[in-house]
Amino acid sequence: MQFYFLSVLFNLLVGISLTFSGFKVTNLFPGKEKVVKLVIGIAAVFTGVMKFIFVIQPDWVVLGDFLPAVAGIVGGVCYIIDCCSENKDPETTTIKMNSFFEKLFVKGKKYIGIVCIAVAIVHFIFPTMRII
Repeated sequence: MQFYFLSVLFNLLVGISLTFSGFKVTNLFPGKEKVVKLVIGIAAVFTGVMKFIFVIQPDWVVLGDFLPAVAGIVGGVCYIIDCCSENKDPETTTIKMNSFFEKLFVKGKKYIGIVCIAVAIVHFIFPTMRII
């Protein structure tokens, strides 16, 4: 039950932060923006991995376990990359990655955010619904 709540919470936080550039989760902690973003991203990835390990029911549940876990992992990685790539001096911090991953995580972060929000809302409404 705890990973269900954490999955909904972190998918929603990461999704809103990636989708709406004006929304800042870090406004609650002034001066610690990068640390808070890293913690939220790492917690989203950790929760996604734990959703694979600890399932809601012994069956294979797509909306209950698989989609929220994948959304948490992908959204968390995208949020961490977004945090590490935003720097005052772009020449000092550059992240080199494959063009596919750059297109997915850097240019497509708004779409990943929308998917994370949608998965969080659907997962909240239907925690154990099966779609096979």
